[in-house]
Amino acid sequence: DPRSHVSDRLVHRRALTDAAWTRTLERVPDEGLYRVESSFACCAKGCTTFETGQLVQLGYDGEAAPILFVPEWSSRGLGFPSHGTRLDRDRLGKLTLLRVARGAESPRDAMAH
Repeated sequence: DPRSHVSDRLVHRRALTDAAWTRTLERVPDEGLYRVESSFACCAKGCTTFETGQLVQLGYDGEAAPILFVPEWSSRGLGFPSHGTRLDRDRLGKLTLLRVARGAESPRDAMAH
């Protein structure tokens, strides 16, 4: 993985070998589940629009570029796609992190509800 996690939510594309490099780190929001606070497009081109109230999953690629994944309901339950939409970093302010309860272990049936 070309990115290195340092401290709380700091990402840099190289391992730190010099303390002076800490000035080059950029704070990014945690990966996780978010709610779209107000509708927005992924980029200036408007390729994909995310609607107010929509559930999304935030992740990052190897270059620390944000990617949004849109979960979908099916007859088997809530599913998370393996591919998402790249997002311009200035759009991250339109998302609010959701609080999700953590269990001691994973559910036996990933589709259980």
